[in-house]
Amino acid sequence: MTRSLAYGRSLASRFRIETAPVVVSKTLQKTEVAFTRVQLNVADPQLTLPIPQEDAYLIGVQLRAVPMHDLWLDGRMVSPAPFLAGSTVFYDLKKSPTARCLSPFDTLFFYFPRRVFDLIADQAEVPRFDDLNYVLGEAIADRTIHSLALSLLPALDRSGEMNRLYFEHVALAAGTHLAQTYGGMAHRRSRVGLLATWQERRAKALIAANLHGDLSRSQLAAECGLSPDYFARAFKRSTGVSPHQWLLMKRVELTKELLRSSNKTLAEVAIAAGFYDQSHMTRVFSNATGTTPASWRRAFYTGASRHAPERGTDAED
Repeated sequence: MTRSLAYGRSLASRFRIETAPVVVSKTLQKTEVAFTRVQLNVADPQLTLPIPQEDAYLIGVQLRAVPMHDLWLDGRMVSPAPFLAGSTVFYDLKKSPTARCLSPFDTLFFYFPRRVFDLIADQAEVPRFDDLNYVLGEAIADRTIHSLALSLLPALDRSGEMNRLYFEHVALAAGTHLAQTYGGMAHRRSRVGLLATWQERRAKALIAANLHGDLSRSQLAAECGLSPDYFARAFKRSTGVSPHQWLLMKRVELTKELLRSSNKTLAEVAIAAGFYDQSHMTRVFSNATGTTPASWRRAFYTGASRHAPERGTDAED
């Protein structure tokens, strides 16, 4: 996949600026969303360098007023009004935006590939939409996007110190707001007190991939965009069991599989299935099945041998 030139140092170079603070978040299925702060301290009457066309948007949040500027889209000049501090401007990168920066500016650019909005709609289990709806070159007041932009500023220059999960949540919040406000994405019918389908699927997949219990409840909740307490309640209402009970169920399932298909000792099975030790496995397994792992294995092999074909008979069904 060709890397986008619409964020970070590549975006800064369009304005003949050497560098710019940037954070890249792979929010949904490794699709990149980026936040870049571009500052021009002296007006530049030259045209900005073109950004290669791609199916993506730049959303610029003006951190200071821009009294004078020219803008071209698809080679045609538009005459935008002055951009007020705090306003938001949309740029469709399929329209090859270029500009003349006749005033200094300080802008935080949100980079959103079109695919992100498709993924957000899929996760919300609502129909996809075609495009964002906005007026070309017009700066609008969007308090939500402005607030999200301001929340990023203290961390942007020291992004290496910031929890990457924080940026992912900001990216998802901004993308969802844009999809609903400007894309007309429908709100999913709320299942009050329950996890959304994607949240339940995500939580179960994470638990199954971490049977040793490496993920905390807080981490699972964060992956679903929920508080730990709400996540725990919603998970139990959605599945009938708590996250910890579901983890134990998956351990028991894996224990059965290992008892059937491997020659591991019971102690080895216990560790492989995520239990602390053999005693822990026996206690949990017995509570779930009514029998011990050793008895279960003996019963399985006794049953298997009883149904095995006798020597000299046809072994095929």
